[in-house]
Amino acid sequence: FYGLTPFVWGNQYLGYLELYHRATEHLDLQLVTSRDGEHWIRPARREPFLTRGPDGAWDETWVAFTSNPPIVRDDEMWLYYDGRTGGHQTDRRRGAIGLATARRDRFAGLTAGIQEGEALTERLIVGAPRLLLNLNARCGEVVVAVYDEEGDPIEGYGRDDCSAVSGDQVDAEITWNGMNLEPLEGRELYLRLWIRYGTLYAYRFDS
Repeated sequence: FYGLTPFVWGNQYLGYLELYHRATEHLDLQLVTSRDGEHWIRPARREPFLTRGPDGAWDETWVAFTSNPPIVRDDEMWLYYDGRTGGHQTDRRRGAIGLATARRDRFAGLTAGIQEGEALTERLIVGAPRLLLNLNARCGEVVVAVYDEEGDPIEGYGRDDCSAVSGDQVDAEITWNGMNLEPLEGRELYLRLWIRYGTLYAYRFDS
């Protein structure tokens, strides 16, 4: 582990963990996450979050993000990084600055195909009336049900009451028979989500 750039994002810490391979002097990045800033996990099966460039490219040996969180512009994230053509033990080392882009909040996601996927959130407080999903389900859909603090379904907020959302959206609003979460605002609840032919990246509450 060569370095770590942590930052607060939403209700957690995210970070870019630099992986240094001694034999080749290659350096690439993995995504890490933490709830307390001390205990970290690598959620994406330890796959590179930002890969090195191909042989002969300006970033063929080394990639590392600058020490700051992404810059958000509208619905896009800008991630500046530095790359190098060589490691420590070479005279042909040359560096430059690059820019990687991604849609907002799309660090990692839960993906399901023909077999429907299901996810249950931790217990959370409904902080605003509108529930917005960040998803890419152009050929599928995502639906949501709401459960109370004891884990029991709330009448009127079941799966069959939910209007499914689809498409490639960063703020797809979920409603139940035309209702939002205003009657439940301030309560501790669970969300159960079903995903088919798509990827769910994030959710948030908004007014």
